[in-house]
Amino acid sequence: WGLRNILSVLRTMGTTKRENETTNEALLVYRTVRDMNLSKLVAQDVQLFLSLLADLFPDESSPPKGHYPKEEAILKNVVKRHQLMYHDSWVLKVKQFYETTKVRHGIMLVGPSGGGKSCIFKCLKETLQESDGIQYKDVRFNPKSIRSQEMYGETDPMSGEWTTGIFAAIWAKYNSRNNAFNTWIIADGPVDAIWIEDLNTVLDDNKILTLANGDRIPMTDNVKIMFEVETLVNASPATVSRAGIIYVSDTDLDWEPVLKAWVLKRADPGYQALLETFIDRWIGKCTRVDPGPCFEFLQRNTAEVMREGRVGRISSFTQLFEGLTEGQETSFIVNNEKALERIFVYCLCWSVGALLEADDRSKFDRWLRDRDKSEVLPQVKQSETIYEFCVNSSTGEWEKWKPPKWTCPESDKLDFSNLLVPTMDSTRAKYIIQTIHRQKGPVLVVGAEGTAKTSTQVMFLAEQDPNEMLTKRINFSSATTPGMAQYAIEAELDKRGGKNYGPPNGKKMTIFFDDISMPEVNTWGDQTTLELVRLVIEHGGVYFLDKDKRGDFKTCEDLQYLAAMQHPVGGKNDIPNRLKRNFFIFNLVL
Repeated sequence: WGLRNILSVLRTMGTTKRENETTNEALLVYRTVRDMNLSKLVAQDVQLFLSLLADLFPDESSPPKGHYPKEEAILKNVVKRHQLMYHDSWVLKVKQFYETTKVRHGIMLVGPSGGGKSCIFKCLKETLQESDGIQYKDVRFNPKSIRSQEMYGETDPMSGEWTTGIFAAIWAKYNSRNNAFNTWIIADGPVDAIWIEDLNTVLDDNKILTLANGDRIPMTDNVKIMFEVETLVNASPATVSRAGIIYVSDTDLDWEPVLKAWVLKRADPGYQALLETFIDRWIGKCTRVDPGPCFEFLQRNTAEVMREGRVGRISSFTQLFEGLTEGQETSFIVNNEKALERIFVYCLCWSVGALLEADDRSKFDRWLRDRDKSEVLPQVKQSETIYEFCVNSSTGEWEKWKPPKWTCPESDKLDFSNLLVPTMDSTRAKYIIQTIHRQKGPVLVVGAEGTAKTSTQVMFLAEQDPNEMLTKRINFSSATTPGMAQYAIEAELDKRGGKNYGPPNGKKMTIFFDDISMPEVNTWGDQTTLELVRLVIEHGGVYFLDKDKRGDFKTCEDLQYLAAMQHPVGGKNDIPNRLKRNFFIFNLVL
């Protein structure tokens, strides 16, 4: 709301006035002030801001929103091509982002995890590519997964030699007027008052990156710098005022469009209708004020062991449901409505209700039984819940979990401390890990001390075929730095060609991060080591730290991930919400 904002509003007003010379000026001011400031408000404040504007311009009726018929038509096709939903409140954010790109060269897309921010970047980039006929590239890096010196560059204290940084190398490479394409450089990581203050000269009208060795690299017109962040709580007003802000609230998208888009990807219309019936019956409908009866019940009546967004849990649900119904051995289930609904309820318990402790599991079980009109749920004894049952993949009937028969290995020297005996808990946990792992999805197991989180994962890893799948266990501690984590991953990889690296002999590898929540939380509330883990899982690689390859991305192929952590209570750390979003998470109870 400062002077810089007034300046951009005045510039936009000037452009609007030149395009509409005969229109009443008060109406143009009304429209520009509204359209340029609406994007940065949280959902709850939008109506308040609109009523303030209505008081300021009592004689004017609310002007129509900006209309871009050509871009909107292309956007519809792009959304359809990616099999997403053309959700009105999300599309409004894409439009606001487009309007901001026309008047700003530094833009921040802010909002909670699972709000559709990455899809906004992807869809608008492809829309502008078709609309302008010019190629658009996006270059992502995570500023918190590297040290500040590795980002901008550093001088060797012994030799005085200058080593350029990752961001400085990217900046120099893409800020060239000879490039026949436009580039969006996206900083995809938390903002703090240190690394982003160094970009102040880039974000204001100077548009110059100044480095410690005296280099001044100007920004060209074919480049924009963007930030994809969850919160601006650590950003200074000096930075925020220099950038255009688009705030994406969690209610702008929420879980329903994500689930609908997944249903529409199923080939058979009859199957789609059946899934929609199940969704209405068990999860409900979602509005801006009501997330649906299932989420409402869990929110009000249960205490989950850690916070996870609704979109993340629905994504986990779709992943588990796909794994249990869309394989060759389970093809008959698609035509068996009763078995399909049983699997639907089972997946609901182990995704949406996966973070409950034993007492709350009983509450959720009772709530499900109150809604069960057609006797889908299994018959249970006094102290049992639906969590003790699974659906048999060959018959489609409920079955109680039983651990496989275990025989003691015969040997003269038995190491009793390393013998792992399967239990009902470890068997059902292993079944879920196996289902998600088969689809190349990362799994995070949370639980209190002594719930066999590590043992369950170790038992699962021991069953992998060493001729196809290698395994590596990385133990995190409060002293683990991003550099250590990157080295631990890179040490196992061989070069496969170009900038692609992978496990030796063309095999695959599962990396198990034990105690993933342990790395230190810094002054700004960020865990830099976990930002590196997110970069590896989300984007499939890391940036080279070698002096001669700074600015190049190292793609790590054929890697899969498992993780374990304790409950984030009693002084124990939580992990970033944007990292949780990538994992299938469930809780192990005592």
